Amino acid sequence: MARLVLLGLPGTGKSSVGRATALRLGVDFIDTDLELEVREGVAAGTLMRSVGVEVFRAKELEVLREALETAGVVATGGGVVTTVAARELLQQQECVWLRARTQDLLRRVRGSDRPLLDGGVRERLSALAIERNPLYEQLAQHQVNASQSIEVIVEELCRIVGE
Repeated sequence: MARLVLLGLPGTGKSSVGRATALRLGVDFIDTDLELEVREGVAAGTLMRSVGVEVFRAKELEVLREALETAGVVATGGGVVTTVAARELLQQQECVWLRARTQDLLRRVRGSDRPLLDGGVRERLSALAIERNPLYEQLAQHQVNASQSIEVIVEELCRIVGE
């Protein structure tokens, strides 16, 4: 099976869909945000606030490099595509852009600790979409509607890898 890398805005379900897909395919799964949290001993949001976005992205890149060497399914942080070095790594991978309706994203991220969404979640999500969607589109060989149920998304991802 080819490695599958999930990209998308916060709230698209990269972590939950990735975990379920890896389980279904019987392959290893790495959520780069969770792996970063384990390594640093703090939540990703707390880490970003304490070290700044630039240092956070450098640490995220290290985790991504390692994840791409081992995992069958990789769920990335939504902003990983903003780093040139990360995009260079991702260009060599089978990437899927999980896209969801704004209303679904808002519902899913409500109450979560996401520093880049501070100061008006709807407005910040829109700004992130303007910044990141062209990068997701550039990197992804596939797009999946992430406003569907997890089960339907997993089915689509399994079809993409030929399972």
